[in-house]
Amino acid sequence: TVRCDMYNNIVISDNVMIGTANTTTTVSAGVLVTQAFNVTINNNSIKWYGEGIGTGAVLNLTITGNSLYGNGTYSIESNGDTGVTISGNSAVSDGYSAFGITAENMINGTISGNTVDGTASAVGYNGITVIGVSNSTGNSTFKNTITSNSVVLPSSGTGRAVLIQCNVGATQCTNFVVSSNILTSASAIGAGSYGVFLNHGAGTTMNDFQIGPNYSRLGTGVFIDTGITGNCYIVGRNASTVTITNNGSASSCN
Repeated sequence: TVRCDMYNNIVISDNVMIGTANTTTTVSAGVLVTQAFNVTINNNSIKWYGEGIGTGAVLNLTITGNSLYGNGTYSIESNGDTGVTISGNSAVSDGYSAFGITAENMINGTISGNTVDGTASAVGYNGITVIGVSNSTGNSTFKNTITSNSVVLPSSGTGRAVLIQCNVGATQCTNFVVSSNILTSASAIGAGSYGVFLNHGAGTTMNDFQIGPNYSRLGTGVFIDTGITGNCYIVGRNASTVTITNNGSASSCN
């Protein structure tokens, strides 16, 4: 395990880390970095930890080219980081992972070119999650791009390939682009499978989205929750199987 707190100009690169198989707790982590500036985590192989890569309150963060397998809860978790690039990583579940790549309260971030494989996971798997949640790092997420990723949901065909969520009161989740992603299931197209899922939750403001074009071969291509307001555009359908469920109040969200 590599842990760094309150340091600047950190590079963690080209390591092989092997934990304990079938780990379901986030107590253990392959890499954990908090309260730092200018951090690069790249080209590491991380297997069988509760959390593969975890970061918190980092300014200028790059996570790229890592190979993650069988990490219990999260393959990658970014919490309250600003100026984030998560790209070119491979995250594969061995059946114990609930999340692939997760970013809480991310500001000015890009998640691109990653491969997230949840084939072996149980129902309810989330491939890429960006969430606004009230904690010590703030409560909002905005100015983020999710593009050119490949996400495979479990063989059960259930889960959410890309989830954007405003989780609690006072959170604001705005200004997102979600495009050019390939979102599929390992086998059947389950009724509970979603390509892009916009979940308002209990947040104060959730608007300003551009969704698409994406290729989505799932039960619902785009799901828009109630409470989504204004400046929400869906661009392209991309496949005959894509359906859209729009419960939002934004007249432009169509």
